[in-house]
Amino acid sequence: MCRENNDPIRINYYKKVKFLGLTIYNYLSWNFHIEETIPKLNEACFVIITVRSYLSYEIVRKIYFSHFHSIMSYGIIFWGSSSENNSVFKTQTRTIRVIVNSSSGTFSNELFKELQILILHCQCIYSLTMFVTNNRQLFKSNSDDHNLSTRYNSDLHLPTANLTIFFYLGIIMYNHLPQSLKELSHSVRWFRLTMNRIFFKKSLLFIGGISSL
Repeated sequence: MCRENNDPIRINYYKKVKFLGLTIYNYLSWNFHIEETIPKLNEACFVIITVRSYLSYEIVRKIYFSHFHSIMSYGIIFWGSSSENNSVFKTQTRTIRVIVNSSSGTFSNELFKELQILILHCQCIYSLTMFVTNNRQLFKSNSDDHNLSTRYNSDLHLPTANLTIFFYLGIIMYNHLPQSLKELSHSVRWFRLTMNRIFFKKSLLFIGGISSL
């Protein structure tokens, strides 16, 4: 590549780069971002360990959301479906046990329900569906492509190629929602409240579980 005066422009090559707080690897893997996030989550967990004995249960829960959750959920629509996210989930589970002072043998699903906190996998689903709902103008519905009256008219149209993976996953998650919930998507506030209630009630553990809503 050259300028108008034919002087060459040097383009530096970087194996990874940080953009808006997300560490992006040149092969679009999220390993580096997750590796850099774990120490931050461990630090947040240590803060909770430090204050747990001196503060009430509700205050400690608020500290979790303001410190740990804010770190964990940042950019989760991009990296949340990564195969490397299990280390983040383990750190979250350990932190939840710290909050309630529970032993490692306690079934963690019950602890998440008790605290009304979404596990990592559910948080990814929730964030993806909220992204779609908040940005409906970016997506086409099936009814925009044809005039046929089918049961899938209200579903979003899937692109032929999943070039932008979080867009693709967001559409899949949205399309698996019950029709009654999709009808609430015109009101972001009611949609969010209903999503929260359903997720905590069902206590989903895996992305595939959304079909059971």
